[in-house]
Formats: sequence, structure tokens, C-alpha cells
Amino acid sequence: MSRQFQRAARLRELLTYLVEQTLSSPDREIHEQDIGNAVFGRPPAYDSGADAIVRVQVAQLRKKLEQYFAEDGAAEPLVLEIAKGTYRAIFLARSPDTAPDIVQPAVTAALQKWRRAAFALAVGCLLLAGIPGFLLLRDNKGGAARDAIGEPSASVRLLWSQLLQPNRPVRIVLADSGFALLQAMLRRPLSLSEYISRSYAGQADATAEGDWSRALMRRAAWWQLTGVSDVDLVRNILLATSFDPRRITILSARELDIRALNSGNTILSGSRRSNPWVDVFAESLNFAVEHDEEQQLPYVRNKAPRSGEKEFYRLILDRTGKLIDDFAVVAFLPNPAASGSVLILAGLDGPASEAAGRFVTTEKLFDSFRKQIAPDHTKRIPYFEVLLKTRKLAGSPQEVEVVARRLK
Repeated sequence: MSRQFQRAARLRELLTYLVEQTLSSPDREIHEQDIGNAVFGRPPAYDSGADAIVRVQVAQLRKKLEQYFAEDGAAEPLVLEIAKGTYRAIFLARSPDTAPDIVQPAVTAALQKWRRAAFALAVGCLLLAGIPGFLLLRDNKGGAARDAIGEPSASVRLLWSQLLQPNRPVRIVLADSGFALLQAMLRRPLSLSEYISRSYAGQADATAEGDWSRALMRRAAWWQLTGVSDVDLVRNILLATSFDPRRITILSARELDIRALNSGNTILSGSRRSNPWVDVFAESLNFAVEHDEEQQLPYVRNKAPRSGEKEFYRLILDRTGKLIDDFAVVAFLPNPAASGSVLILAGLDGPASEAAGRFVTTEKLFDSFRKQIAPDHTKRIPYFEVLLKTRKLAGSPQEVEVVARRLK
């Protein structure tokens, strides 16, 4: 994690929120009241004129960003700023004298092509944390986090007792956001074999338009980036299970290999777009998270719809273009060698993946589902797939509903 943001957790949350809102609704204004509600816990109708917390914190965020790009990020070809007079994140290219400057009209079209990926990559660089940073149980929010997911009870314990076993290796494999960004820039999917061989690195160089875009694509091809949803996933697993964190191996998707996947138990975070190891289980999955390359939008495909089910589940927007309903897939399967189990948590975006993680770590969410598939809580939970719908409020997943399920 960059030292400018290392002890600024709330500013990291603020930056993430502003960038996500800019990306999801590029033409919609971001209101101060929405930020206060989503990031700082203010009530929906609070008086932003009397309460200046958003304005004060955004001013601090601008200073931190300026400091980062002047020091640790001085070599970056792109600069991320929060525009004055607004709360939108903006993307700037450095001029030859290293001072940030607005990109000239001649390159605006090329810049537009990479803007969304560049925003996310810049935030990933700022927020990227080492493995010790994931163990958030010792921070002052640990009690609040445990209250949010509830104390582990019969259903959650039953599931995780089949994954966190003292006599088997346990690993959590985090999503590779850089790989997802690279596919968005190349506008085509990359296979697991390409991921393992790293053959896509040469394609990035060949496709890049200009020095700055080549530098950006190289970073996406090689940097190991993950998202805030993965941080929350690891924290929630540890809070919900009370499992000794020293017995869990946390890997990026780039560090996994098929030999490890064939041994012990594994939790895979992300869809095949950001965690291509999900492809190993493609034939076993009925609910597949796929990607429309033309529209650059993800969706869930139901390979064998049953009565009352749809074939495709896509993001649902309101009249203003704001995302309301999102979808995620949770799959509990045997590993390829049948020597252990795999849990896949794949959402259409980061918040949906986070909701999938909450589903399997929160008793009040998982208990009713467990009673449907395993009425006797003294027995093992069978392998399953479940399609979830999450309804969002202020950008965060609030409600989780089971749409469809399959038993294996």
C-alpha cells in the first residue's frame, strides 16, 4: 500500500467510492449527500450545509493524491485527481515536463478507449495491500465487522468445517484485477492457458496505441492487483470461522498452479474474467459468469433453465442509469482430483462478489438456504451452486436473495 494512504482508511474508502461512481455512471453528477450517506454513515436526509465532513475529507483526499503522484507515483504516466468544484474522478496524462496536463483533442479518442481501465488501475495501485494488511481482525473495526456478519452458528460452521480442515492445505486465491483490465483493453477474453504461459504480455505491446497506453497495458499485464471486495472476503472468513489465520495460505491467482488446486481445499474469489482458474470447473457449472465484449458488460448465463428461471441474468438499472440489482454465483464443488473442495465466489462486479462472500459467512443469510439443501445440521452440506441477486443501496450490497440453485 502506498505510504500516503497507509493510515488513511477512510480516505481509501472515499477514493474507491468516487471512482466506482464515476465509472458506473460517467454522465451522472455525484452529490455530496450521497457521499455522506455511503461513505461516512450519515442519514439519507442529513443537512450537508451544516455538516461539512464530505468537503473536508475530499480536500484531504486531493492533497493525498497530489502527494502520491509527486512522490511514490512520480513515474506513473497517468495522474488521478478529484476535479475542483465537483466530486468526479478525472484521468490526466502527464505532459513531457512531468506536470499533469489535460490530454489534447488529438488524442482524446484514444484516451476515451482506455479511460475506464485506467481509472480502476490507478486506484488499484493506490489501494494494493500486502498479505498482512488483509488480517483486519486487530484493527478497531473488528468488533463492528463481527456484529455485521453475526456470530458463527450451526449453518456457517457446518459449511466452513468442510473447507477449513486442520489436516488439509487451505488457500484463498484472490482475483487478479490487472488481468480483467487487460482483457477489457484488448477487447477479447484470454484463456487459462494464456494466463499460465503469460503469452498475453506480447499482445499488450502489439495492441497499445502510443507510449502512455503501452505503459498502462504493461502494468495491467504484470502487476498483481486486487480489490477491496477481496480484503472484505478474507476478513469475513476469519471473523466468521475463528480459524487460525496462520493456517491459511493467501495467494494471488498468478501464484496458483494446477498441482495446488488438486490438493486440499481452495476458495476462488472472482469470475473467470479476474480469476481464470474458474475455467477448470466450466463444465461443472450451470451458472456461468460471462462477458459481453461489445458492450463490455458482464452477465450470468443459466445453461439449463428450469421452470420460472431465465437464461440470462443481467445488471438492472433504474431510469437514471443507476445500478440497482446485481448478481453473483456461489459454487461449492469437489476439486479436480476429488481430494478436497473448492468454493467459488463470483460476482458481476466487486460489490456482488463481496455479497457472495457475505452469503457464506453470515448466519442469517446462509441459514435458510442450508435448511433447504441439508435439513439435518449434523450432516455434511452437499456440493451446490446458487445464483444470488443483490439489491444495492448507496453503492453497497444490502439485500441478498436466492434466485436459483442446483445440487451436485
